[in-house]
Amino acid sequence: MNLSSEIRTSKLIKKTLCVLFTVICPPTDMTAVTTCSNSDIIVSWNLSPETGAQYFIHSLKEGGAAANYTTPQPYHLISGLHCAELYTFKVAAMNSQCSSIFSEQIQAETGPYLDV
Repeated sequence: MNLSSEIRTSKLIKKTLCVLFTVICPPTDMTAVTTCSNSDIIVSWNLSPETGAQYFIHSLKEGGAAANYTTPQPYHLISGLHCAELYTFKVAAMNSQCSSIFSEQIQAETGPYLDV
């Protein structure tokens, strides 16, 4: 009599579904342009590769108040600032799901007071 036995092992394989989300990158290459004739500053940065991104700009006057702005454009004109004052700016990109970290901050000084 020939006996053969076969052992079959049933393995339970766990499958885990892993969903990866990408985060939106912070804006890069920020610049700030002022003019001597007024106290406006135009802050700009590279356009985010994220479709439909909005931008959150944080502005801080040296020794003074903070202000926040939002725009869908990769630039923003900030007006109504005081003459000969130093301002710090940083920008975050945001979409419907999340926000980036802030960009590196930059500083710009408004035009001097001109007594004409």
